[in-house]
Amino acid sequence: MKAADSQAGIAARCPHCGQTIRLPLADEQLLYADQSELIAEPIEPTPNESKQARPGAKHAVVWTIGITIFAGVLIAGMMAGLLLSPAATPPTEDEAARKNDRPADDGYAWRRNDDRESDRPDDSGVLRAVSVQADVFANGGYAPARSKRVYWKVSLTINAGEYTRVFDSAGADAILTIAGKEYESLGSVVDDANLPRRARAERIEIAQGKTSRATLLFEVPAAARAGRLAIEDAGEVAVGPVELQPTVDAGILAGEYVESPPRNLKPLLRNPVMAALQRSANHKLTLARAGDDQWTVRIVPAGVTGSASMVGGILQADIELEGSSLPCKLRPIRDGSGLILYLRDEPFSQITYRRLR
Repeated sequence: MKAADSQAGIAARCPHCGQTIRLPLADEQLLYADQSELIAEPIEPTPNESKQARPGAKHAVVWTIGITIFAGVLIAGMMAGLLLSPAATPPTEDEAARKNDRPADDGYAWRRNDDRESDRPDDSGVLRAVSVQADVFANGGYAPARSKRVYWKVSLTINAGEYTRVFDSAGADAILTIAGKEYESLGSVVDDANLPRRARAERIEIAQGKTSRATLLFEVPAAARAGRLAIEDAGEVAVGPVELQPTVDAGILAGEYVESPPRNLKPLLRNPVMAALQRSANHKLTLARAGDDQWTVRIVPAGVTGSASMVGGILQADIELEGSSLPCKLRPIRDGSGLILYLRDEPFSQITYRRLR
C-alpha cells in the first residue's frame, strides 16, 4: 500500500487484505527484523469490509512489508553511493591540472610529458645558464658592491616550451642560493653607463614556444664560487664556478690616484669629513707606505689626511679633517689599477679612484 509521509506512525487498513498496520516512520524501515512489530491493534471491520477480505491476506501483508524494506534499502544505498563518489568531492588543483593536461601553478617550471612518471617537472630544457661574470660595479662605474661583496651578472636563456613563463627580475622570483644562503635578484643588468642605476626591475614574460635571454644581477660574498639559481615558473639551474679576482699585492698599492667619475654619493652629507670630500672636486689621493702593512693617506684639495692598515685584503683607514675623524675603507680593484673609498659600507657612499702612477 502507499501512504503520504504525513501519515507515518498512524494505524491504517490495507485496502487489499483488510489487515490493520501502523505505517512506519522513514527511519524505521531498516530497524525492524521482526515485521510483526509494525502490526497495529486491529480495527473492527465493518460488515462490508469483512465481506471484501480475500483469502491469503496474511501472505499479502508479508509481501507488502518485504517490498517496502527492499525499496528502503535500495534508496539508502543509492544515496550513500552519491555521497561517496569522486564526482561529489571537488577535485584538487593537481587533479584538475592533470585532467586538463596542463601544469598546476606550484612555482616550478612545467613542460608537457605524456609519459611523465612523477609530478615533479623536468627543468633541464627550460632554463640554462650561459655565463656568470663577477664585477665590483653594477653598471659602468655606478653602484660599487659592498666592501666584502661582488656582483654576479648571470646570463640565462629561457626556453618557454609549451607554457608561457612569467617572473619578476627583481625580488623573490629569482633566488640564488650559495652555501645554504639565499640572495634575491636585484633586477636586470643595465648596460648603459649613462644611466645611474644599479639594476632595472621589470616583468619578464616568455611566450609559449619562444626562447629569450635575460641577465640578472646579484650581490654575493666576494669569496663565492658557485651556486644554484631558482626562478619562479622557470625552474632551477646551476651557476658557476666563478673565477675569483686575484688578491692585490700590497706592495704595489703605494702611489698616486685620481678621482674617476661618477661619484656614488648621497647629496648633502653631514659628517664634516664627508662634506669636505663632497664639496671638493677632482680629487687626488696619495697612498704611501709607512711600515709593514701600514700606509698614510692624503686627499687633496679636500685637505683630508689619515692612516690605513691592511686587513683581509681591505685597507682599514681613519681619515681626519680639523679635529673630525671618519673610519672608512679603501678597497683595491682590478689588480691594483684603482681604489674605492667607502665612506660607509652602504649604497651611494663611495668615491672611485684610478691609478695615476
